[in-house]
Amino acid sequence: MRYGLGVDLGTSFTAVATGLPPGDGGHVGMVSLGSHGVLTPTVAVADADGRLLTGEAAARRAVRVPDRAAAGFKRRLGDPTPLVLGGAPYSPTALLAATLADAIGAAVAARGAPPAAVVLTRPAVWGPYRMEQFDEVPRLAGLGSVTIVTEPVAAATHFAATRMFTDGDLVAVYDLGGGTFDTAVLRFETGQPRPLGLPEGVEWLGGVDFDEAVLRHVDTELGGAVDALDPHSRDDMVGLARLRRECVLAKEALSFDEETEIPVSLPAVRAEVRLTRATFEQMISPALASTVEAVHRALRSAEVAPQDLTAVLLSGGSARVPLVARMIEAALGRPALVDAHPKHAVALGAARIAAARLAPAPVAPTAAGASAPARSEPGPATTAGLETAAGQGTTADSDTTTGPRTIAAPDTTAGPEVTSGPETTARPEATAGPEATAGPEATAGQKSIAGTVAMTGTEARAGAHTVLDWAAVPVQRAQDGTRPRLWADAGAPVVMSPRRLLVVTALAVLVLLLAAVAGGLYGYAHRTRGSAAPPLLPRPAGASMVLA
Repeated sequence: MRYGLGVDLGTSFTAVATGLPPGDGGHVGMVSLGSHGVLTPTVAVADADGRLLTGEAAARRAVRVPDRAAAGFKRRLGDPTPLVLGGAPYSPTALLAATLADAIGAAVAARGAPPAAVVLTRPAVWGPYRMEQFDEVPRLAGLGSVTIVTEPVAAATHFAATRMFTDGDLVAVYDLGGGTFDTAVLRFETGQPRPLGLPEGVEWLGGVDFDEAVLRHVDTELGGAVDALDPHSRDDMVGLARLRRECVLAKEALSFDEETEIPVSLPAVRAEVRLTRATFEQMISPALASTVEAVHRALRSAEVAPQDLTAVLLSGGSARVPLVARMIEAALGRPALVDAHPKHAVALGAARIAAARLAPAPVAPTAAGASAPARSEPGPATTAGLETAAGQGTTADSDTTTGPRTIAAPDTTAGPEVTSGPETTARPEATAGPEATAGPEATAGQKSIAGTVAMTGTEARAGAHTVLDWAAVPVQRAQDGTRPRLWADAGAPVVMSPRRLLVVTALAVLVLLLAAVAGGLYGYAHRTRGSAAPPLLPRPAGASMVLA
Protein backbone atom coordinates (compact mmCIF):
# COMPACT_ATOMS: atom_id res chain seq x y z
CA MET A 1 0.00 0.00 0.00
CA ARG A 2 1.32 3.42 -0.93
CA TYR A 3 2.08 5.81 1.90
CA GLY A 4 3.57 9.25 2.44
CA LEU A 5 6.37 10.12 4.83
CA GLY A 6 6.80 13.29 6.86
CA VAL A 7 10.19 14.08 8.41
CA ASP A 8 10.95 16.71 11.06
CA LEU A 9 14.74 16.95 11.04
CA GLY A 10 15.08 18.94 14.24
CA THR A 11 18.02 20.47 16.04
CA SER A 12 17.64 18.23 19.12
CA PHE A 13 15.42 15.38 17.91
CA THR A 14 14.31 13.83 14.63
CA ALA A 15 10.74 12.63 14.14
CA VAL A 16 9.19 10.63 11.29
CA ALA A 17 5.50 9.97 10.62
CA THR A 18 3.63 8.04 7.94
CA GLY A 19 0.33 8.90 6.30
CA LEU A 20 -2.04 6.93 4.09
CA PRO A 21 -3.85 8.55 1.15
CA PRO A 22 -7.39 9.79 1.85
CA GLY A 23 -8.78 6.96 -0.27
CA ASP A 24 -7.09 4.39 1.98
CA GLY A 25 -8.39 5.79 5.25
CA GLY A 26 -6.01 8.73 5.67
CA HIS A 27 -4.49 7.33 8.88
CA VAL A 28 -1.30 9.00 10.15
CA GLY A 29 1.04 7.73 12.84
CA MET A 30 4.51 8.13 14.22
CA VAL A 31 7.36 5.78 13.31
CA SER A 32 9.40 4.43 16.22
CA LEU A 33 13.02 5.42 15.62
CA GLY A 34 14.48 4.04 18.83
CA SER A 35 13.99 1.68 21.72
CA HIS A 36 12.92 4.40 24.17
CA GLY A 37 10.36 6.26 22.06
CA VAL A 38 9.34 7.45 18.65
CA LEU A 39 11.88 10.30 18.60
CA THR A 40 15.60 9.90 18.13
CA PRO A 41 18.31 12.38 19.13
CA THR A 42 19.85 14.39 16.31
CA VAL A 43 23.36 13.30 17.24
CA ALA A 44 26.17 11.91 15.08
CA VAL A 45 29.29 9.98 16.11
CA ALA A 46 32.20 9.03 13.83
CA ASP A 47 33.73 5.60 14.43
CA ALA A 48 37.46 5.01 14.18
CA ASP A 49 36.88 3.51 10.70
CA GLY A 50 35.00 6.60 9.51
CA ARG A 51 31.50 5.11 9.79
CA LEU A 52 28.83 7.53 11.00
CA LEU A 53 26.37 6.56 13.71
CA THR A 54 23.22 8.61 14.30
CA GLY A 55 20.28 8.57 16.66
CA GLU A 56 20.12 6.68 19.94
CA ALA A 57 23.25 4.62 19.25
CA ALA A 58 25.20 7.82 18.64
CA ALA A 59 23.79 9.49 21.76
CA ARG A 60 24.86 6.57 23.95
CA ARG A 61 28.34 6.47 22.49
CA ALA A 62 28.71 10.28 22.58
CA VAL A 63 28.96 10.12 26.38
CA ARG A 64 32.04 7.89 26.15
CA VAL A 65 33.72 9.54 23.14
CA PRO A 66 32.70 13.22 23.18
CA ASP A 67 35.58 14.12 20.84
CA ARG A 68 33.95 12.00 18.10
CA ALA A 69 30.40 13.30 18.64
CA ALA A 70 28.42 16.24 17.31
CA ALA A 71 25.02 17.58 18.36
CA GLY A 72 23.07 20.67 17.34
CA PHE A 73 24.79 20.69 13.93
CA LYS A 74 21.58 21.82 12.21
CA ARG A 75 22.34 25.28 13.57
CA ARG A 76 25.68 25.15 11.77
CA LEU A 77 24.09 24.61 8.35
CA GLY A 78 25.73 27.00 5.89
CA ASP A 79 28.85 27.48 8.01
CA PRO A 80 31.90 26.73 5.82
CA THR A 81 33.89 25.67 8.89
CA PRO A 82 33.63 21.87 9.22
CA LEU A 83 33.00 19.97 12.41
CA VAL A 84 35.98 17.80 13.36
CA LEU A 85 35.00 14.38 14.70
CA GLY A 86 37.85 12.13 15.66
CA GLY A 87 40.29 14.18 13.58
CA ALA A 88 38.19 14.05 10.38
CA PRO A 89 36.18 17.01 9.06
CA TYR A 90 32.45 16.74 8.42
CA SER A 91 30.10 19.38 7.05
CA PRO A 92 26.74 19.99 8.78
CA THR A 93 25.10 19.05 5.48
CA ALA A 94 26.72 15.60 5.54
CA LEU A 95 25.72 14.98 9.16
CA LEU A 96 22.12 16.01 8.47
CA ALA A 97 22.06 13.76 5.39
CA ALA A 98 23.27 10.78 7.44
CA THR A 99 20.59 11.48 10.07
CA LEU A 100 17.88 11.78 7.43
CA ALA A 101 18.98 8.60 5.65
CA ASP A 102 18.91 6.54 8.85
CA ALA A 103 15.51 7.93 9.86
CA ILE A 104 13.94 7.09 6.50
CA GLY A 105 15.70 3.73 6.50
CA ALA A 106 13.98 2.92 9.81
CA ALA A 107 10.61 3.85 8.33
CA VAL A 108 11.22 1.70 5.25
CA ALA A 109 12.21 -1.25 7.45
CA ALA A 110 9.03 -0.84 9.51
CA ARG A 111 6.73 -0.55 6.49
CA GLY A 112 8.50 -3.05 4.25
CA ALA A 113 8.44 -0.72 1.23
CA PRO A 114 9.75 2.75 0.33
CA PRO A 115 7.43 5.76 0.61
CA ALA A 116 5.69 7.09 -2.48
CA ALA A 117 6.10 10.72 -1.32
CA VAL A 118 8.39 12.43 1.18
CA VAL A 119 7.81 15.83 2.79
CA LEU A 120 10.68 17.42 4.71
CA THR A 121 10.21 20.43 7.00
CA ARG A 122 12.46 23.41 7.68
CA PRO A 123 12.34 26.60 9.79
CA ALA A 124 10.37 29.44 8.23
CA VAL A 125 12.98 32.08 9.08
CA TRP A 126 15.77 30.63 6.94
CA GLY A 127 17.08 32.77 4.08
CA PRO A 128 17.98 31.69 0.52
CA TYR A 129 21.52 30.57 1.37
CA ARG A 130 20.46 28.19 4.13
CA MET A 131 17.60 26.89 2.01
CA GLU A 132 20.03 26.08 -0.80
CA GLN A 133 22.25 24.21 1.64
CA PHE A 134 19.25 22.34 3.03
CA ASP A 135 18.26 21.31 -0.51
CA GLU A 136 21.49 19.30 -0.61
CA VAL A 137 20.51 17.18 2.40
CA PRO A 138 17.94 14.91 0.71
CA ARG A 139 20.16 14.58 -2.36
CA LEU A 140 23.13 13.43 -0.27
CA ALA A 141 20.82 11.08 1.62
CA GLY A 142 20.04 9.29 -1.66
CA LEU A 143 16.43 10.44 -1.95
CA GLY A 144 14.57 11.27 -5.12
CA SER A 145 11.66 13.71 -5.22
CA VAL A 146 11.26 15.54 -1.90
CA THR A 147 8.88 18.37 -1.05
CA ILE A 148 10.04 20.92 1.54
CA VAL A 149 7.54 22.94 3.58
CA THR A 150 7.92 25.21 6.57
CA GLU A 151 7.41 23.93 10.09
CA PRO A 152 4.54 26.31 10.99
CA VAL A 153 2.56 25.18 7.93
CA ALA A 154 3.12 21.51 8.82
CA ALA A 155 2.05 22.12 12.42
CA ALA A 156 -1.11 23.98 11.35
CA THR A 157 -1.97 21.14 8.96
CA HIS A 158 -1.84 18.68 11.86
CA PHE A 159 -3.94 20.90 14.14
CA ALA A 160 -6.50 21.37 11.35
CA ALA A 161 -7.02 17.59 11.18
CA THR A 162 -7.33 17.09 14.92
CA ARG A 163 -9.43 20.11 15.93
CA MET A 164 -12.62 21.64 14.61
CA PHE A 165 -11.69 24.79 12.73
CA THR A 166 -14.14 26.41 10.33
CA ASP A 167 -13.46 28.42 7.20
CA GLY A 168 -12.43 31.95 8.11
CA ASP A 169 -10.82 31.04 11.43
CA LEU A 170 -7.52 32.82 12.05
CA VAL A 171 -4.73 31.14 14.01
CA ALA A 172 -1.15 31.95 14.91
CA VAL A 173 1.38 29.11 15.05
CA TYR A 174 3.99 29.38 17.81
CA ASP A 175 6.70 26.80 17.04
CA LEU A 176 9.46 26.70 19.64
CA GLY A 177 11.79 23.81 18.87
CA GLY A 178 15.25 22.82 19.91
CA GLY A 179 17.18 25.36 17.87
CA THR A 180 14.85 27.93 16.30
CA PHE A 181 11.59 29.75 16.92
CA ASP A 182 9.07 30.27 14.11
CA THR A 183 5.68 31.94 14.03
CA ALA A 184 3.15 32.50 11.26
CA VAL A 185 -0.46 33.61 10.91
CA LEU A 186 -2.84 31.43 8.91
CA ARG A 187 -6.47 31.51 7.80
CA PHE A 188 -8.48 28.35 7.23
CA GLU A 189 -10.07 28.19 3.79
CA THR A 190 -11.80 25.07 2.44
CA GLY A 191 -10.49 23.24 5.46
CA GLN A 192 -6.84 24.03 4.78
CA PRO A 193 -4.52 26.63 6.39
CA ARG A 194 -3.42 29.49 4.14
CA PRO A 195 -0.56 31.67 5.45
CA LEU A 196 -1.05 35.40 5.70
CA GLY A 197 1.77 37.94 5.61
CA LEU A 198 5.35 36.92 6.23
CA PRO A 199 6.61 34.46 8.85
CA GLU A 200 8.67 35.75 11.73
CA GLY A 201 10.92 34.15 14.29
CA VAL A 202 14.16 34.12 16.24
CA GLU A 203 16.67 31.93 14.43
CA TRP A 204 19.08 31.31 17.32
CA LEU A 205 16.62 30.52 20.09
CA GLY A 206 15.36 27.14 21.22
CA GLY A 207 15.49 24.41 23.80
CA VAL A 208 19.27 24.04 23.57
CA ASP A 209 19.59 27.59 24.87
CA PHE A 210 17.40 26.71 27.85
CA ASP A 211 19.61 23.66 28.47
CA GLU A 212 22.63 25.95 28.50
CA ALA A 213 20.91 28.26 31.00
CA VAL A 214 20.38 25.29 33.36
CA LEU A 215 24.05 24.32 32.98
CA ARG A 216 25.09 27.88 33.84
CA HIS A 217 22.91 27.69 36.95
CA VAL A 218 24.65 24.48 38.01
CA ASP A 219 28.05 26.06 37.44
CA THR A 220 27.08 29.05 39.58
CA GLU A 221 25.81 26.85 42.39
CA LEU A 222 29.07 24.84 42.33
CA GLY A 223 31.29 27.92 42.42
CA GLY A 224 32.54 27.64 38.84
CA ALA A 225 33.36 23.92 38.89
CA VAL A 226 32.04 23.49 35.33
CA ASP A 227 34.13 26.30 33.89
CA ALA A 228 37.18 24.82 35.63
CA LEU A 229 36.96 21.58 33.64
CA ASP A 230 39.92 20.83 31.39
CA PRO A 231 38.76 20.55 27.72
CA HIS A 232 41.77 18.30 27.01
CA SER A 233 40.94 15.85 29.80
CA ARG A 234 38.86 12.91 28.65
CA ASP A 235 37.46 12.28 32.15
CA ASP A 236 36.39 15.92 32.46
CA MET A 237 34.68 15.90 29.05
CA VAL A 238 32.87 12.63 29.77
CA GLY A 239 31.62 14.10 33.05
CA LEU A 240 30.49 17.26 31.25
CA ALA A 241 28.58 15.24 28.64
CA ARG A 242 26.73 13.39 31.40
CA LEU A 243 25.97 16.64 33.19
CA ARG A 244 24.49 18.13 30.03
CA ARG A 245 22.13 15.17 29.73
CA GLU A 246 21.05 15.65 33.34
CA CYS A 247 20.34 19.34 32.64
CA VAL A 248 18.08 18.39 29.72
CA LEU A 249 16.16 15.94 31.90
CA ALA A 250 15.81 18.56 34.62
CA LYS A 251 14.41 21.11 32.17
CA GLU A 252 11.84 18.61 30.91
CA ALA A 253 10.90 17.58 34.46
CA LEU A 254 10.08 21.19 35.39
CA SER A 255 7.25 21.16 32.84
CA PHE A 256 5.39 18.86 35.28
CA ASP A 257 7.08 19.37 38.69
CA GLU A 258 7.70 22.49 40.74
CA GLU A 259 11.31 21.55 41.48
CA THR A 260 13.93 18.94 40.63
CA GLU A 261 17.41 17.79 41.60
CA ILE A 262 20.31 17.71 39.13
CA PRO A 263 22.93 15.05 39.99
CA VAL A 264 26.50 16.18 39.34
CA SER A 265 29.20 13.57 38.79
CA LEU A 266 32.40 15.33 37.80
CA PRO A 267 35.92 14.05 38.52
CA ALA A 268 36.41 16.62 41.27
CA VAL A 269 32.79 17.22 42.36
CA ARG A 270 29.96 14.95 43.54
CA ALA A 271 26.81 16.87 44.38
CA GLU A 272 23.12 17.52 43.69
CA VAL A 273 21.90 20.94 42.61
CA ARG A 274 18.30 21.98 43.32
CA LEU A 275 16.40 23.87 40.64
CA THR A 276 12.84 25.21 41.01
CA ARG A 277 10.41 26.06 38.23
CA ALA A 278 10.29 29.67 39.42
CA THR A 279 14.08 30.00 39.09
CA PHE A 280 14.05 28.36 35.67
CA GLU A 281 11.28 30.65 34.40
CA GLN A 282 13.16 33.68 35.64
CA MET A 283 16.20 32.57 33.61
CA ILE A 284 14.33 32.11 30.32
CA SER A 285 11.69 34.86 30.52
CA PRO A 286 13.79 37.47 28.59
CA ALA A 287 14.22 35.01 25.73
CA LEU A 288 10.51 34.17 25.68
CA ALA A 289 9.67 37.88 25.61
CA SER A 290 11.48 38.10 22.24
CA THR A 291 9.26 35.32 20.87
CA VAL A 292 6.12 37.21 21.89
CA GLU A 293 7.40 40.27 20.04
CA ALA A 294 7.99 38.10 16.97
CA VAL A 295 4.33 37.00 17.12
CA HIS A 296 3.26 40.67 17.16
CA ARG A 297 5.42 41.31 14.07
CA ALA A 298 3.78 38.40 12.26
CA LEU A 299 0.34 39.75 13.16
CA ARG A 300 1.23 43.20 11.83
CA SER A 301 2.54 41.68 8.62
CA ALA A 302 -0.70 39.73 8.16
CA GLU A 303 -2.77 42.81 9.14
CA VAL A 304 -4.55 40.78 11.79
CA ALA A 305 -5.42 42.10 15.24
CA PRO A 306 -4.75 39.80 18.23
CA GLN A 307 -8.43 39.77 19.19
CA ASP A 308 -9.30 38.40 15.73
CA LEU A 309 -7.37 35.17 16.36
CA THR A 310 -9.34 32.04 17.14
CA ALA A 311 -6.39 30.53 19.00
CA VAL A 312 -2.60 30.30 19.16
CA LEU A 313 -1.29 26.84 18.27
CA LEU A 314 1.79 25.77 20.25
CA SER A 315 4.18 23.21 18.74
CA GLY A 316 7.74 22.10 19.39
CA GLY A 317 9.15 20.41 22.48
CA SER A 318 9.92 23.68 24.28
CA ALA A 319 6.29 24.80 23.91
CA ARG A 320 5.50 22.51 26.86
CA VAL A 321 7.19 24.96 29.23
CA PRO A 322 4.21 26.31 31.26
CA LEU A 323 5.50 29.88 31.05
CA VAL A 324 5.09 29.86 27.26
CA ALA A 325 1.30 29.45 27.35
CA ARG A 326 0.94 31.97 30.18
CA MET A 327 2.95 34.66 28.36
CA ILE A 328 1.12 34.10 25.06
CA GLU A 329 -2.34 34.27 26.62
CA ALA A 330 -1.41 37.35 28.64
CA ALA A 331 0.06 39.19 25.64
CA LEU A 332 -2.60 38.32 23.06
CA GLY A 333 -5.68 37.64 25.13
CA ARG A 334 -6.40 34.48 23.14
CA PRO A 335 -6.32 30.80 24.21
CA ALA A 336 -3.11 28.85 23.61
CA LEU A 337 -3.65 25.28 22.39
CA VAL A 338 -0.91 22.70 22.80
CA ASP A 339 -0.97 19.16 21.45
CA ALA A 340 -0.58 16.20 23.78
CA HIS A 341 2.75 15.54 22.04
CA PRO A 342 3.97 18.89 20.71
CA LYS A 343 7.20 17.30 19.46
CA HIS A 344 5.15 15.19 17.05
CA ALA A 345 2.98 17.94 15.53
CA VAL A 346 5.34 18.99 12.73
CA ALA A 347 6.13 15.43 11.59
CA LEU A 348 2.45 14.42 11.67
CA GLY A 349 1.47 17.49 9.66
CA ALA A 350 4.19 16.77 7.10
CA ALA A 351 2.90 13.19 6.81
CA ARG A 352 -0.62 14.47 6.12
CA ILE A 353 0.74 16.72 3.37
CA ALA A 354 2.69 13.81 1.86
CA ALA A 355 -0.40 11.58 1.97
CA ALA A 356 -2.50 14.24 0.27
CA ARG A 357 -0.02 14.31 -2.60
CA LEU A 358 -0.88 10.67 -3.29
CA ALA A 359 -4.53 11.46 -3.95
CA PRO A 360 -5.46 10.72 -7.59
CA ALA A 361 -5.34 13.80 -9.80
CA PRO A 362 -8.60 14.88 -11.48
CA VAL A 363 -8.99 13.65 -15.07
CA ALA A 364 -9.44 16.51 -17.54
CA PRO A 365 -11.56 15.89 -20.67
CA THR A 366 -9.80 16.15 -24.02
CA ALA A 367 -11.02 18.05 -27.05
CA ALA A 368 -12.72 14.93 -28.37
CA GLY A 369 -14.61 14.44 -25.14
CA ALA A 370 -12.49 11.52 -24.00
CA SER A 371 -10.43 11.48 -20.84
CA ALA A 372 -6.65 11.42 -20.80
CA PRO A 373 -4.16 10.89 -17.99
CA ALA A 374 -2.90 14.17 -16.53
CA ARG A 375 0.37 15.12 -14.89
CA SER A 376 0.21 14.47 -11.17
CA GLU A 377 -0.09 17.65 -9.08
CA PRO A 378 -0.04 18.18 -5.30
CA GLY A 379 -3.22 17.30 -3.47
CA PRO A 380 -5.50 19.83 -1.82
CA ALA A 381 -3.67 19.80 1.49
CA THR A 382 -0.48 20.93 -0.17
CA THR A 383 -1.83 23.43 -2.67
CA ALA A 384 -4.22 25.13 -0.28
CA GLY A 385 -2.45 27.63 1.86
CA LEU A 386 1.15 26.57 1.27
CA GLU A 387 2.00 28.51 -1.86
CA THR A 388 2.29 31.88 -0.17
CA ALA A 389 5.00 34.02 1.33
CA ALA A 390 4.88 32.01 4.55
CA GLY A 391 6.23 29.08 2.65
CA GLN A 392 9.61 30.80 2.54
CA GLY A 393 11.75 32.72 4.98
CA THR A 394 11.99 36.49 5.01
CA THR A 395 15.28 37.61 3.53
CA ALA A 396 17.18 40.81 3.08
CA ASP A 397 16.64 40.80 -0.67
CA SER A 398 12.87 40.45 -0.28
CA ASP A 399 12.77 36.92 -1.55
CA THR A 400 9.16 36.03 -0.93
CA THR A 401 8.93 33.14 -3.36
CA THR A 402 5.79 31.25 -2.50
CA GLY A 403 4.78 27.66 -2.12
CA PRO A 404 6.45 24.42 -1.11
CA ARG A 405 9.62 23.71 -3.04
CA THR A 406 9.92 20.31 -4.66
CA ILE A 407 13.40 18.96 -5.37
CA ALA A 408 12.83 16.47 -8.13
CA ALA A 409 13.96 15.20 -11.47
CA PRO A 410 11.95 16.18 -14.55
CA ASP A 411 9.02 13.86 -15.15
CA THR A 412 8.19 13.59 -18.83
CA THR A 413 5.47 11.02 -18.44
CA ALA A 414 1.77 11.62 -18.12
CA GLY A 415 0.80 8.39 -16.43
CA PRO A 416 0.81 7.46 -12.75
CA GLU A 417 4.03 6.76 -10.94
CA VAL A 418 5.43 3.24 -10.86
CA THR A 419 6.70 1.69 -7.66
CA SER A 420 8.31 -1.69 -7.90
CA GLY A 421 9.32 -2.17 -4.29
CA PRO A 422 12.25 -1.31 -2.07
CA GLU A 423 15.55 -0.33 -3.50
CA THR A 424 18.99 0.14 -2.04
CA THR A 425 21.19 3.17 -2.53
CA ALA A 426 24.69 3.62 -1.23
CA ARG A 427 26.48 6.61 0.16
CA PRO A 428 30.26 6.53 0.12
CA GLU A 429 32.03 5.64 3.32
CA ALA A 430 34.36 8.19 4.86
CA THR A 431 38.01 7.80 4.05
CA ALA A 432 40.60 7.42 6.76
CA GLY A 433 42.16 10.77 6.03
CA PRO A 434 40.57 14.21 6.00
CA GLU A 435 38.48 15.20 3.04
CA ALA A 436 38.18 18.50 1.22
CA THR A 437 35.87 20.88 3.05
CA ALA A 438 35.77 24.00 0.94
CA GLY A 439 32.14 24.56 1.81
CA PRO A 440 29.13 23.12 3.57
CA GLU A 441 28.61 20.59 0.79
CA ALA A 442 31.42 18.38 2.10
CA THR A 443 30.10 14.84 2.31
CA ALA A 444 32.55 12.90 4.44
CA GLY A 445 31.37 9.97 6.44
CA GLN A 446 28.25 9.06 4.54
CA LYS A 447 27.13 5.48 4.84
CA SER A 448 24.87 3.14 2.90
CA ILE A 449 21.15 3.01 3.49
CA ALA A 450 18.39 0.71 2.38
CA GLY A 451 15.16 2.04 1.01
CA THR A 452 14.29 5.30 -0.62
CA VAL A 453 11.45 6.77 -2.59
CA ALA A 454 10.67 5.07 -5.86
CA MET A 455 11.45 7.03 -8.99
CA THR A 456 8.71 8.01 -11.35
CA GLY A 457 8.47 8.65 -15.05
CA THR A 458 11.27 7.58 -17.36
CA GLU A 459 13.29 5.72 -14.72
CA ALA A 460 10.26 3.70 -13.58
CA ARG A 461 9.36 2.71 -17.14
CA ALA A 462 12.93 1.59 -17.70
CA GLY A 463 12.50 -0.88 -14.82
CA ALA A 464 15.28 0.53 -12.63
CA HIS A 465 15.08 2.87 -9.68
CA THR A 466 18.19 4.92 -10.35
CA VAL A 467 19.18 7.77 -8.06
CA LEU A 468 19.96 10.69 -10.35
CA ASP A 469 22.32 13.58 -9.75
CA TRP A 470 19.68 15.98 -8.56
CA ALA A 471 22.18 18.84 -8.40
CA ALA A 472 22.34 18.73 -12.20
CA VAL A 473 18.66 19.71 -12.42
CA PRO A 474 18.41 23.28 -11.08
CA VAL A 475 15.08 24.33 -9.61
CA GLN A 476 13.36 27.38 -11.05
CA ARG A 477 11.36 29.16 -8.36
CA ALA A 478 7.77 29.80 -9.47
CA GLN A 479 6.76 33.47 -9.44
CA ASP A 480 3.03 33.03 -10.12
CA GLY A 481 2.09 30.95 -7.09
CA THR A 482 2.31 27.62 -8.92
CA ARG A 483 4.55 24.75 -8.03
CA PRO A 484 8.28 25.14 -8.79
CA ARG A 485 9.25 24.25 -12.34
CA LEU A 486 12.42 22.61 -13.59
CA TRP A 487 14.52 24.16 -16.32
CA ALA A 488 14.51 20.76 -17.99
CA ASP A 489 10.75 21.14 -18.54
CA ALA A 490 11.47 23.91 -21.06
CA GLY A 491 12.90 21.40 -23.49
CA ALA A 492 9.49 20.32 -24.80
CA PRO A 493 8.97 20.97 -28.58
CA VAL A 494 7.09 24.16 -29.50
CA VAL A 495 4.32 23.68 -32.07
CA MET A 496 3.62 26.74 -34.33
CA SER A 497 0.76 27.27 -36.69
CA PRO A 498 1.59 27.76 -40.46
CA ARG A 499 0.46 31.38 -40.33
CA ARG A 500 2.69 32.20 -37.38
CA LEU A 501 5.59 30.40 -39.05
CA LEU A 502 5.10 32.51 -42.21
CA VAL A 503 5.05 35.74 -40.19
CA VAL A 504 8.23 34.79 -38.33
CA THR A 505 10.00 33.91 -41.60
CA ALA A 506 8.97 37.21 -43.22
CA LEU A 507 10.25 39.18 -40.27
CA ALA A 508 13.56 37.35 -40.39
CA VAL A 509 13.99 38.13 -44.13
CA LEU A 510 13.11 41.78 -43.51
CA VAL A 511 15.73 42.03 -40.79
CA LEU A 512 18.38 40.58 -43.11
CA LEU A 513 17.47 43.05 -45.89
CA LEU A 514 17.67 46.01 -43.54
CA ALA A 515 21.05 44.84 -42.33
CA ALA A 516 22.33 44.58 -45.91
CA VAL A 517 21.08 48.09 -46.81
CA ALA A 518 22.63 49.54 -43.67
CA GLY A 519 25.96 47.91 -44.50
CA GLY A 520 25.94 49.28 -48.06
CA LEU A 521 25.19 52.83 -46.91
CA TYR A 522 27.96 52.66 -44.37
CA GLY A 523 30.50 51.52 -47.01
CA TYR A 524 29.46 54.22 -49.50
CA ALA A 525 29.78 56.95 -46.91
CA HIS A 526 33.22 55.68 -45.88
CA ARG A 527 34.52 55.70 -49.52
CA THR A 528 33.11 59.18 -50.22
CA ARG A 529 34.73 60.64 -47.15
CA GLY A 530 38.09 59.12 -48.13
CA SER A 531 38.06 60.60 -51.71
CA ALA A 532 37.23 64.12 -50.50
CA ALA A 533 40.14 64.38 -48.09
CA PRO A 534 41.81 67.85 -48.07
CA PRO A 535 45.24 68.22 -49.78
CA LEU A 536 48.38 68.27 -47.71
CA LEU A 537 49.56 71.73 -46.65
CA PRO A 538 52.73 72.92 -48.41
CA ARG A 539 55.88 72.65 -46.37
CA PRO A 540 57.39 76.01 -45.39
CA ALA A 541 60.60 77.02 -47.14
CA GLY A 542 63.71 75.91 -45.35
CA ALA A 543 61.94 73.26 -43.35
CA SER A 544 63.40 69.83 -43.33
CA MET A 545 61.56 66.53 -43.05
CA VAL A 546 62.40 64.42 -40.07
CA LEU A 547 61.91 60.72 -40.55
CA ALA A 548 61.01 58.83 -37.42
